[in-house]
Amino acid sequence: MRRVRLDKLEPGMKLAQKILRDDGMLLVGAGTELTEPIISMIQRRIELEAIMVEGSAFATPEEAEAWKKDELDKLDLRFSKVAGDPFMERLKELEAQSITDTD
Repeated sequence: MRRVRLDKLEPGMKLAQKILRDDGMLLVGAGTELTEPIISMIQRRIELEAIMVEGSAFATPEEAEAWKKDELDKLDLRFSKVAGDPFMERLKELEAQSITDTD
């Protein structure tokens, strides 16, 4: 899943999440393939900056792996001052898992 600004939407993209109007009524369902008319309607009717569409946030698998490595390095640095604390080690482990599970 990736976040796409409304002005960057393209026909053929598929919505990863439903879009609701301000009153809670369904505007466009999850899984809907975007067309020019649907994109235009979304841009006119919702006050969001971006929406979630299906697909990877990365252009290539190498780009995804580089991002994961960078994020794991940052995580190591953030938790370096609390190394040895079992609670913080578990928290770091969970955060690392959320990074490696990202596509």
